[in-house]
Amino acid sequence: MAASLLVCVVGERGRGLDDDVLAGAAVLPRTGADIDATLRSHAAPHVVVLAERRDEALALRLGAAMTDRGRSVAVRVLPHGPAAVLVLALNAARLECDAGQVVGWLDAAAPRTWSGAWVPSVANLEDPAPSVAEHLRGYLPAGPGFVVGLAGHDGRAIVKASAVPAPAGREPRPHVFVTAATSDAVARALLGASGAANLAPLPFGADAAARRFGHRAAVEGVALPADPLTLVPHVRETCRVCGAAVATAYCSFCRVRPVSLGSLVPGGAL
Repeated sequence: MAASLLVCVVGERGRGLDDDVLAGAAVLPRTGADIDATLRSHAAPHVVVLAERRDEALALRLGAAMTDRGRSVAVRVLPHGPAAVLVLALNAARLECDAGQVVGWLDAAAPRTWSGAWVPSVANLEDPAPSVAEHLRGYLPAGPGFVVGLAGHDGRAIVKASAVPAPAGREPRPHVFVTAATSDAVARALLGASGAANLAPLPFGADAAARRFGHRAAVEGVALPADPLTLVPHVRETCRVCGAAVATAYCSFCRVRPVSLGSLVPGGAL
């Protein structure tokens, strides 16, 4: 993990998400987050706060509170489910590079990550909102269920599990990580939707998936790109304000655009 960076996730610390799994990352609960205790436990000068879209306002408030306490903060709101945000966070926390490069990696890896879930019914699903026809199909006995896509090949979509298109032409991914054991039919649906070659279990995320997707039998899946380490960006220069590596036009933390002294016009621009 980059010693100069603390990776925080807005969410819930459910079953299976112990300190060994977190490996230095921190979970900020949606209610009662103790910012001061979190920062006392982590001396890193830079913080990145990751959140689902539904938690954007809260993530911005928590980021502002950390900024008020002297940390340099980047907030990233991701179009993924709870397990996917955690998987991205844990991978980011394990990167051995500068804080600015870690945020750059997140910016590159998140759009190339597939996330979604299999659900037997969409009756309680709120986002994405199911159609009337999808609601009615969910009431059929012993139906195949649905694959709810949040981000990846087809964006936000609801597809009948038995009609998931073949992954031909999609970006290959080695694994789709799932939050619960699956039947063969569910496994085929998630493999087809994600374009992954194999299923791998996650030790956490089942409780959060049930709440996010509206069914206790929901199985969330997340598939990272096949070459995640190649997405770590090269350093262009160092931010003169917060000291983080700058991999794009602006510093990810203080939003300052580095300007070389040689580019300045003597006496001002007028």
